[in-house]
Amino acid sequence: MLALARLALGTAQPLAPDFAAWLGERLFFTPPRQSLPEGARPLLRRGRRFRIHVDGREILGWRWGKGPAVYLLHGWGGRGGRYLHYIEPLIELGHSVVVFDAPGH
Repeated sequence: MLALARLALGTAQPLAPDFAAWLGERLFFTPPRQSLPEGARPLLRRGRRFRIHVDGREILGWRWGKGPAVYLLHGWGGRGGRYLHYIEPLIELGHSVVVFDAPGH
């Protein structure tokens, strides 16, 4: 994939610099999509879903349990549902657990 991106940008840059800039931005500022692990969808359905708006963008999240909140934050290309194996143990320890999908995810 990296070789293809280099070829595309290297070819486009001298011929169509505006297009090359647009393509580079798309390639480097769009997180990769990941599928949810098996079992994540039922877990997300059990959570209390919420939406917040920040700077005109909607952020979707979920919350489980009661008690002091633990926020699980994913990195580049991640999503909240990937924390499947952490949520139940944290609830059993008396915490509420909050996950959300960052903008672009």
